[in-house]
Amino acid sequence: MNILEYKNCIEDEIRFYNNQLDEFVVQRAKINKLKKAKDKLVKQYIVDTKAPKILDLELLNYKALLFYFKDNFIKTSLTLKFMNYEKDGKLEDCFIGFFSNGKINIRSEFNNFPHLIGIKNELHISGYMDEFMDSIFYETSLLEDYEKHNLNYKRDIHKIKAFSWIIETLYNPTYVFDKSAIKKKESVNFKSDLIFARMVENCTYNWHIVGLKKLGRNFVIQSNFPIKTKGEFYGKFNLDKKIYERMEGLTGSE
Repeated sequence: MNILEYKNCIEDEIRFYNNQLDEFVVQRAKINKLKKAKDKLVKQYIVDTKAPKILDLELLNYKALLFYFKDNFIKTSLTLKFMNYEKDGKLEDCFIGFFSNGKINIRSEFNNFPHLIGIKNELHISGYMDEFMDSIFYETSLLEDYEKHNLNYKRDIHKIKAFSWIIETLYNPTYVFDKSAIKKKESVNFKSDLIFARMVENCTYNWHIVGLKKLGRNFVIQSNFPIKTKGEFYGKFNLDKKIYERMEGLTGSE
């Protein structure tokens, strides 16, 4: 086959597939409309699910979680105002030092998202993160995908269940610690500079933890996970080193 014949063959094949796709243009438009409506509903479901409620993983997929993260952490950056903690709790001088001009700015990027839901870039597995990123935009089962993308899925799946608690915990913590409160055996893997801990009542878990890491003048969300028991919580943090404690009877300000 010469070059001209090969070119004509390719063009005929393209026309064939174009014709095939044209037959489904109406169905494709309807399906996309339904998917957009579903994603909008799921995002609102995540927004409305705060501690002590747990996200129903059967309702979710990676795409819905990513869109929620984009709208609440990237498109709109989070700002924590010192005056809210000042009026609602007891605080140490070192806590004040984390605020610049009376506020903490939290700047997130898309590449922060995988880690927060427990997806780690396993260097020894070829294409590990690529496979996860490719799966984000498909309508698949989160539970099946998560098991495929995370070797420790039984442990880390709890991060997704508590994903909608992040903002609530940052705005209304029970305690705040700096990194000096992290007990030695935990400090190897827990690298946050500022740790917000919220007591969770009437739930499977007792505490929710959000860790912030300082990068330049801003912070990023480094960690998100729930803790099941009080014993585990006290095993991770030295309560005597808390730098903020919410006053009894107050719920904080959003």
